[in-house]
Amino acid sequence: MVSRRAPSRTPAQDRTRKAKGGGLGLKFAVPVSVAITLLLLALGWSLYASSRDALSAQVNSAGVFSATTLAAPDWHNKDNVARLQYLLTDNVEEVAIYEKNEKGNYDFVISATQRDELRVSVTETLPNIGAVEVKRGRITNKAGEDIPYRSFRRAIVKPTNKNQTIAAVEVFISEESMEAELSELLTRIIVFSVLGILVGVAVSFGVAKSVTRPLTTLLHDIEIIGRGDLSHRTRVNSTDEVGVLAASIDDMTRGLEEAEAMRDDLISKEHQEQITQEIQEKLFPSRLPAIPGSVVDAVFEAGSELSSDLFDFVSLDDKRTGLLLLTASGRGVPAAVILAMARSTFRAIAPHENGASATLRRMNALFSPDLRRGMYVTANYVVYDHRTHKVQLACAGHKMPVLRWVAESENLMTHHPGGIAMGLDKGPVFDRSLEEEEFELAPRDLLVLSSVGLTQLLLKSGEPLGEARFFRAVMAAAKSDESSVATRLAGKIDANLAEEPGQHDMTLISLRRHDEDR
Repeated sequence: MVSRRAPSRTPAQDRTRKAKGGGLGLKFAVPVSVAITLLLLALGWSLYASSRDALSAQVNSAGVFSATTLAAPDWHNKDNVARLQYLLTDNVEEVAIYEKNEKGNYDFVISATQRDELRVSVTETLPNIGAVEVKRGRITNKAGEDIPYRSFRRAIVKPTNKNQTIAAVEVFISEESMEAELSELLTRIIVFSVLGILVGVAVSFGVAKSVTRPLTTLLHDIEIIGRGDLSHRTRVNSTDEVGVLAASIDDMTRGLEEAEAMRDDLISKEHQEQITQEIQEKLFPSRLPAIPGSVVDAVFEAGSELSSDLFDFVSLDDKRTGLLLLTASGRGVPAAVILAMARSTFRAIAPHENGASATLRRMNALFSPDLRRGMYVTANYVVYDHRTHKVQLACAGHKMPVLRWVAESENLMTHHPGGIAMGLDKGPVFDRSLEEEEFELAPRDLLVLSSVGLTQLLLKSGEPLGEARFFRAVMAAAKSDESSVATRLAGKIDANLAEEPGQHDMTLISLRRHDEDR
């Protein structure tokens, strides 16, 4: 079992944990709250200003009307005081009549409250309203209180000369009630604004919380996934953008989980292949057989970590040696297992069988029942008698023929007796198809056993080596009279291969009989 160390926390995961406090909600709620506050303040100020302007207009309207009504030439009538008193209300604090003297100044004559004088201070002169002068200031009322006022003065002209001013009437309207109303209105506006702001802030935080709650949940899910729990799924079920994001994260997590499972499976397979490769390497002979009067040479170059080729040598008795070359269907672990089964069966039965074909028949009968459909092994099996120099050859569906270099005639002969691969049939068909050839090696003659994979290796030209080029290379090596022919052949082939020749095994076995004079 492969164990994995728990991943350390990354800065991104730390940021995720810090964001769980609702930072995004706060970023949403604060500007919304500020906007609500500013809106309510603007509405409150607008209401206050419009109310103030409305009250001011009412005061102006009442003041102008009163002053215009009283600006009559009969101001000196005895009934005028009664008429002035009639104008006094809660808001109209005082009405006064002024007479214009010879110097052009106005002298106080009479007031609605029948005071001898008015204590008035002017603080502001406002724009005239038509022919009415408007002022603001402070006045002492009949009760002795100093109150704010707004006055409206209208000139009284001579009846016979409209251009001659003889007097003036001035109406003093108290602004105390207006200020009280405005103050009360402002208080209400402030109270309602504060309540509105509080409600708005609460609502905005509530909305922000409801909006960011799925995000907070999603961030928590991401943190769990980031810790390595790829089986965890997000808990957001909304159909909005957050839901789409959550679904995408789930898809990504599933992909990562599948990739993690594939990685674990790959690691497991690589481990298994490594073990299988080590076992397979031990199945190859650790040393070449020493055959009197002959030299055996062998070369094996795997195209991948696990080979589909295997060869073996076995001493059958004091005069015979068996040379076996196997090629399994497929590649990888299944091929390696089939080869191991075939090699073990061969080792167990070969010393007890008489002849090459008999050995292959017995091998097929023993291990083919254990093979799955579609699995098979091809073989070339040579039994060499170093006393008689006779060779027995049987072929179980092997695609490459056994090559024999005849030194006397310098001819290259191919030996490819009939037979089907082991594993395709459990007995009768295989037995009937299997043939055996027998011939004798003369001095300096050469036998070469090979697998079909080497003919498929790519040359620098991009073309496969092929049988014809391989046969010519065998002839060239045979003519050199070297004993280690397999090694020489492999060297020449390697020198002409492309950088990426393909994943094909190169297996060569050579047996050369010495010259009688040696």
